[in-house]
Amino acid sequence: MEEMMGSKSRKKRCQSVAAALLPLAILLVAIAGLPDTAVASRLPSIEGIVESASGTHVAVRGNTYDIGHATVRSTSGISVSLSEVARGRKVKLYLSKGKVTAVVVYPADMIE
Repeated sequence: MEEMMGSKSRKKRCQSVAAALLPLAILLVAIAGLPDTAVASRLPSIEGIVESASGTHVAVRGNTYDIGHATVRSTSGISVSLSEVARGRKVKLYLSKGKVTAVVVYPADMIE
């Protein structure tokens, strides 16, 4: 009987520890945010070949976009320089509220 009481006590302690850690886990997720790919997959996007690139502006599929404030990554998720977004490169632009927030640059040998 005493063993059963000890088991119940341990179970209660585990539950209280879990309850105490839950807000911490939620806070960590909120601070860290969602992975870029999870967020990006829900955003409208434009994919195509860069027709022209000048400073922070690129033309893709006949429209010009400002990518100066966007994160630029390779297809493997590694941050790359804005200079990688060059004429002839395949890109995918992710938009939020009409502004480009992320750019994925495909390998140089990839063509559409």
